[in-house]
Amino acid sequence: MRIAASFPLVASLFAPALAHAQVPPYAQATRTVAGDVEAIRAVGKNWASLYTQGRFAEIPDLYTNDTLVMPRGRPRIEGREAMRRAIGGLAAGRKVDMVVTEREVRAVGDYGWYVGDFRVTYTPKEAGAAATSENGRSLILYRRDADGRWRILRDIDSPAPKAVVATAATAGPAALKSAVGSYDAPAIWDPKLRSVAVECDLLSASNYDRTRLAPGVARAAIDVPAAIAVCEADLARLPDDARLLFQLGRLYGYAGDKDKTLAARRAAAAAGNPNAIFLLGYLDYQGAKDDTGRCSAAARMKLAADRGNYSGQITYASYLIEGKLAACSGRATLREGAGYVAAARPLAEGFFETRLADHLAVQFAASETRATETRARLKAQMAGTWTGTFRRYDANGVLTETLPSEITVAFDTNGQDYTQTNVLRPVGKPEQRITTTGSWDGDRLRFANPRIDGWFGPLDGDTTGLASVLQMTFKAAQPTTMSEMLNVSPDGTRWSRVAQYMSKGRLLRRTLIDEVRRSEP
Repeated sequence: MRIAASFPLVASLFAPALAHAQVPPYAQATRTVAGDVEAIRAVGKNWASLYTQGRFAEIPDLYTNDTLVMPRGRPRIEGREAMRRAIGGLAAGRKVDMVVTEREVRAVGDYGWYVGDFRVTYTPKEAGAAATSENGRSLILYRRDADGRWRILRDIDSPAPKAVVATAATAGPAALKSAVGSYDAPAIWDPKLRSVAVECDLLSASNYDRTRLAPGVARAAIDVPAAIAVCEADLARLPDDARLLFQLGRLYGYAGDKDKTLAARRAAAAAGNPNAIFLLGYLDYQGAKDDTGRCSAAARMKLAADRGNYSGQITYASYLIEGKLAACSGRATLREGAGYVAAARPLAEGFFETRLADHLAVQFAASETRATETRARLKAQMAGTWTGTFRRYDANGVLTETLPSEITVAFDTNGQDYTQTNVLRPVGKPEQRITTTGSWDGDRLRFANPRIDGWFGPLDGDTTGLASVLQMTFKAAQPTTMSEMLNVSPDGTRWSRVAQYMSKGRLLRRTLIDEVRRSEP
């Protein structure tokens, strides 16, 4: 079993192959995407059935001849014949139980993929021997072979956190204890899975749940002990119902039971309820002590927003426009933030919510206008080829190296917002050429290559429009950060750069660079 991945990654891996995929002639008239998806599911179910029954010799036939398997913590396996030698070693002599949670199955042409979570429990046959369990995440890539059968082409897995509700062994009803999943990797939940309100909905639906099945009930109108009893009974009938879990989390909170509240909210999030995903992120953000904690919490709020959660969209957008997420990599762009507000606006209830959504929309529009103007200025200032002198100084200010430098900056080329090529020519050493690409995030460029992550943008408060700031983090075993100030001459023909390299608060070196624009695009 195997690791989760995103649609763009898989699509990029197989784009060339999909473009030339050939459908077997006998299948051209009858094949459907839905049929292919079900065929892929059937292979996975067959795999699990054979494995739990100990019929290991039959499993390699589910793989292509050129398969590649990368199991967690064990050597890679190349080819079907190698599978025959390797399969079953871990489970041999033990009883196997398996719980699989599907996250995504897709088919495109003659290729497809499966993403899921799993838990495998191995029980020795010896009486009294303890069972052991493993939790994992999987990505399986499939190919339709020439005989028309779907087989496993690539099989990758990785460890996953223990089921979150395992910590709630004494905190909640039996239905809550049995819930399986991790709120770090929530399931995809469709609120339309249940369209009829049950009594728990009638007694405790939240106004903040814009997919609720009954009118929202204010805290003062809830008989908390009675509502808890009803909701626990409903959850026993409808195990793992994401909406019931969310509502129970609310009720346990009103009852003052922190353990049950957290267990229910995490179980709701693991089941995919975006309200719970947002709420856990919001509470974590409020309690975070540093940027690492705040950015991790913000990522939960963003996930809720991406899944259409009203509270997540409004709150995340507010934090984004207020600059609270500036330190977070992977944060939404201004355009995405504006999209959250636009998606949330029809769900706003009452005068004040509507006013807030409208106010945020105006702020994002104004920010986008300012960003457009700044981008145009930076493009005019930076585009072209610059040559000059690169001087390195040690932490004591001693000049250690002087060498000619060249940097070429281009915008909107080869599908990239920004492309920069640095050429260094150390005396007596090979030429160094480093290319970095970036994309606009409002009025900032965010960029990366195998060595660095960073951003470049205007200096806040600079009224001349001639100063900019660059921040970079080097991806080394001992992370190093670089901060650079760049000043452009008023006529746009010269720039000067000053950079400081730091590691763990200690100055490593400084660099001074003076360059002239040799040419413009």
